[in-house]
Amino acid sequence: MIRRKDYFGSLAVLVLALWAGVCSARTPSGPFERFEVLTGGGPDVPQARIVGWYLPAKPASGGKPHGTLFICHGYNQSKEGLAGWEWIRDKLGWDVVMFDFRRHGESSNPWPPSTLGYYEAWDLRAVIDWAEKRGSARPFAAYGVSMGAATALREASDDPRITGVLAVSPFRNALVGAEEMMASKHATWLGEHLMPPDYRETLAKVDIVRDVAKRSDLRVWIMSGERDCFPPADQRAILAGCASPDRLKRLVIAPGKTHHNVWTWKGDGVLPGHDEYVRAFLSETATDQRGTRWKTPMIVMALVGVGAIPVLMRRGTRGRREDRPGDGPALVDSDGSGNPDK
Repeated sequence: MIRRKDYFGSLAVLVLALWAGVCSARTPSGPFERFEVLTGGGPDVPQARIVGWYLPAKPASGGKPHGTLFICHGYNQSKEGLAGWEWIRDKLGWDVVMFDFRRHGESSNPWPPSTLGYYEAWDLRAVIDWAEKRGSARPFAAYGVSMGAATALREASDDPRITGVLAVSPFRNALVGAEEMMASKHATWLGEHLMPPDYRETLAKVDIVRDVAKRSDLRVWIMSGERDCFPPADQRAILAGCASPDRLKRLVIAPGKTHHNVWTWKGDGVLPGHDEYVRAFLSETATDQRGTRWKTPMIVMALVGVGAIPVLMRRGTRGRREDRPGDGPALVDSDGSGNPDK
């Protein structure tokens, strides 16, 4: 736990050197629902009140939403800065959830200062719990930027309800990321002189490379800038640490882009633009989910079919014993005949 007396030193480092940004006071266009939830986590996790917006989709086809996307903002940002992402709801037919991490926006400001994902993962989990109880459309996927990207990967590593994460400029480790950010601002001395030891220890525990090794079924797509303060080598380290098969992992390094403008990448005919990448990520996530729905009953049918083979064989044996040689019933093919196209 970070000691209270270390608060001002830690806050000074973050305000001066980390993910500075300007928050607007916009609200989403179209229908949305404001909600509040309390985080869990036990006695060692400070409870926070998280405020968010729920944007329900109404697909033009009249069917159900394709899934639910949880959007995680970066450090010193808020859900208000995400206004404009209604296109995911309106054009792609996904429910969208935007929320403020603790100590950001409308959410509460419990002790300690931002831990860049150490406690913030509990904020995302509380929002997912709320959406699950509400009956939001599956699959659940997450999109995050910077701190939000790393937090989404950290939570997804322990939460199987999240099937995929599109992470824009995540750091590989919160302490390493803080140092890289300060170095990009030529302020390394701030961390060396003002960041308290116990705060550094807390940030070091937010290790995304280690976290993503916990799951082998998580889709992890990353986009980062060529000139990002979190370099391409860090992004490759995250994907290398991820236990998922290669078919679920992708990386796009946007030429010439920095940490603060990756989302403006429009593509070049070879590498997809940011918005195109989002569309492809959500499309493949939804397609995989539909495939899973088909596979589950097919697996059950196959297991039933395999279990029936001994019974059929015993019946065939009895028939051969009781009837004259050559008059026994022909054996039925045991391939399951489970092709849904037949």
